[in-house]
Amino acid sequence: YTTLVRHALAGTSKQVFIDKITPFAGTSSSVAASIARVFPTAPVIHLVRDGRDVALSGVFHWLHRSLAGAVPSPAQERRRAFFHPSSEPTASTGLRLNRFFTDEELSQWTLHWRETVRAAAEREPGRGMTMRYEDLATDMTAALRRLCEYLRVSTASAAIDRAVAASTFDVMTGGRARGDDRPGAHIRKGV
Repeated sequence: YTTLVRHALAGTSKQVFIDKITPFAGTSSSVAASIARVFPTAPVIHLVRDGRDVALSGVFHWLHRSLAGAVPSPAQERRRAFFHPSSEPTASTGLRLNRFFTDEELSQWTLHWRETVRAAAEREPGRGMTMRYEDLATDMTAALRRLCEYLRVSTASAAIDRAVAASTFDVMTGGRARGDDRPGAHIRKGV
């Protein structure tokens, strides 16, 4: 751990480095256990996003990536045609989209979301902090101040203001306003 920290901070004037991990389905508990074993004293921040938003973002991500060799289900084809009317017509796209998610998809997304939330809840009491994505979206300044206090780094207003300014939706998207939906963009809508 000490070697990794020294290497990550070498050549910088920084005191802290942050690594982001998004576990794949079925790996959350083992990822959390590995972090606790390899980095026993490292502060852990668990960023939680509303499960409904996770599922919706996941579907939009699926719609806009290449499915190398994968055959989409009829429900997936109908969703793609709904959002991309210029898509190549198939036998299933003419059917009406009755529900956005199938029961199976809802179950899969729910289990994956719940798994990550449970893995964080199982950590040692008092070890780690939970931050809701919605708190960041509502008041990023207050949320960042809380995170900085937890990490024991500067909470100077100027530093937090710079971080907030660099993290706005329009900066991250090259000028789009929050709510300006770009279905194919990695940062789709920002709400």
